This record gives sequence, structure tokens and C-alpha cells, in this order.
Amino acid sequence: NSSYTLAGNNPKKPFKIKFNEFKDLTYRSIKVLNFSNGIGDPTMMREHISYAIARKYLPAPRSSFAHITADGASMGLYTQVEQADKTFLKRWFENAKGTLFKAGDDGATLGWIDDKASSYASSGDYELKTNEKSEDWSGFLEFVDFLNRSTDDAFCTDRSKYFEEVNVAKFLAFNTVLSNFDSYNGSGRNWYMYQRDTAAPFMSIIPWDLNLSFGAYGGAS
Repeated sequence: NSSYTLAGNNPKKPFKIKFNEFKDLTYRSIKVLNFSNGIGDPTMMREHISYAIARKYLPAPRSSFAHITADGASMGLYTQVEQADKTFLKRWFENAKGTLFKAGDDGATLGWIDDKASSYASSGDYELKTNEKSEDWSGFLEFVDFLNRSTDDAFCTDRSKYFEEVNVAKFLAFNTVLSNFDSYNGSGRNWYMYQRDTAAPFMSIIPWDLNLSFGAYGGAS
């Protein structure tokens, strides 16, 4: 989105390479490679440092640097970022067969719409990134119902049944300290949520797309 648009006529565009787009192929057990172009960050360090900090406290992607050439021409230095997918989930969670949700491109608030799971599935605010064929949003609906409609007393008593408190607290603290506001507590974009057991509405949150950390997101305080 922004990193592609801001590049303008600069040939240094961001890349996403999917080895499994047409067949179930991997490269060194990896199905997807992301290369961030760092447009707007002359240091090329924001994203890499942010992921390094995030991984100390949260399930977060790995990152490194890569120099890309295409047809013999140098495209420049990129930040390579691990895809949040089943391979990623296997490294962080005992059960990688749960459901991974991603906030939509226009952001997501986890606000209440109605009591129909189909309303959240069709809203465009959330995307299923695993278990797409099952289309099971029932746990998500229970989670959002609890967040929005439980009494204060019930929320205080039962919240640990619905989300990992330390995980959420560290995620919000991470965004605040690093001024990473192109995220849940800001634009509403660029975060994943993992339901590790499809039979229970218990969620963990995962940061994503940290190229605008350290105060680079416009309009953020």
C-alpha cells in the first residue's frame, strides 16, 4: 500500500514472492518471502529494529536484510520479513492448526456489529489467513461479543478465558513506546490475531508491518 505508492517512479518497489502460488512448493521450507523497500526510512533500520524488539516480548516475524538484483540490475537493499503463516505459527505456538485472522486494509476495531458471524466475515474488516475453507467465525463472534457486551464485573473475572492478558498488554505497550500507530491503537491496520484452538474463543495478537514505527505514521501523536 503506502510503501508501493510512495515509491512513485522509483523502481525499488516492495516484493512478495509466493513459491506456492500455483503449486505446493517451498524454498528452504518457506512458502512466502516479503521484501520491504524502506521508502520513507533513510536509515533502513526502523522495521528491522522494531521486529527485533517485538520478538523479545511477542510472537513476531523474523527479519533480516537482503540485496536484490533483477535481470542483473541492482534494486537495492531491502528488509526481508517473515510471513505470518502456518510455518510461523509452528515456531510460536504448540498448536499451529488454529485460525489466523488479519485486520483488513481499512483497519479493524474489534467493535460490535451484530450477533451474526457472517456480518464479520463479509465486513472486509477481517481476513481469514488459515482454515479459509472451513469459514468458521463462531469463536471470533464469541470473542467480540465478550469484548463489547460483557459487564464490567464479567470482563474482569473472565477476560483470561478470551485473550492472553500479558500478550495484549505488551502489544499495546510496544506500539506506544515505539510510536507504531499504523496498527491497532492507531489506524486499526497491520495486526494478526490467532485463535489457537478452533473450539475456544481465546485469542493472541501478533504485530505486523512495522515500517512506520518510531513515529513515521502521519497524524500520530
